[in-house]
Amino acid sequence: MVVVLKLLKPLLDDVVDCEISSDEILCKECEELDMLVNEAREFMENWCPKMSK
Repeated sequence: MVVVLKLLKPLLDDVVDCEISSDEILCKECEELDMLVNEAREFMENWCPKMSK
């Protein structure tokens, strides 16, 4: 699970950085998803550190 979240992070960073002004709602939602993915990754790493390696 942590591996999937780590792979998803760069993709979400790229989407957030795209700055498409015509679709601010999409960018806002992607920023929120990025934040939630980071929180989930941190939770999984702290919950079971041996599984994340």
